[in-house]
Amino acid sequence: MPMDPETFEQLLIGLISGLVGAVVGVIFGHILTIRIYKQRANSLELGFYSELELISNYFKSWLRNLNEEYLKPNRPSYSGFTEVDMTCIDALTIELVSVNKLLTKDQRELILNLKSKFLIIKSTDRQRDDNSQFNESNGCFYINTACSARMIIDVIEVIWYLNKLIESKNYFRIDESDSWENKAKEVFLLSGIDFNSNTWKTISIHIPQDNK
Repeated sequence: MPMDPETFEQLLIGLISGLVGAVVGVIFGHILTIRIYKQRANSLELGFYSELELISNYFKSWLRNLNEEYLKPNRPSYSGFTEVDMTCIDALTIELVSVNKLLTKDQRELILNLKSKFLIIKSTDRQRDDNSQFNESNGCFYINTACSARMIIDVIEVIWYLNKLIESKNYFRIDESDSWENKAKEVFLLSGIDFNSNTWKTISIHIPQDNK
């Protein structure tokens, strides 16, 4: 039995509406998926730089202690290096790769250099312990100033590069053009320490020859 025109028209409208609804649903779902993907990527990136900022803040706080210990090496106690756990940074780096946000060559190189630098600081901290003397008569340590100076130099370098990475993000480049004095001035300012040129001269004597 032939379908009357009105019924055919209603059927056609129903089919078209269903098709349009399905297409709109697919498009909306795709847009929502992309939005969630981007939000996750942005959250991971934010977490990565927040973690670096926490590490930087730790070193800024420790630098204030190291500076005091260098200026006044006779004291009843002194600070030590707390090892930095990089597992969170490593995990975030892998997660960023999964959302197609790869670290740049300079960013990856800095992360590797930081891990090596932390080992150097740990070794120098141990040497400072071994070479600091305790005076039982006054209950004070005489802290080895050469070791304190070397740690101040290493910590300045860590903070300076971390600050550059956090500020520049994907535009970060490892740049050795700034002088050590400029690095020290900037880092001391960031750390809330008064910079003294004469004190810096005595500290800078301990900068390794291959790093000047």
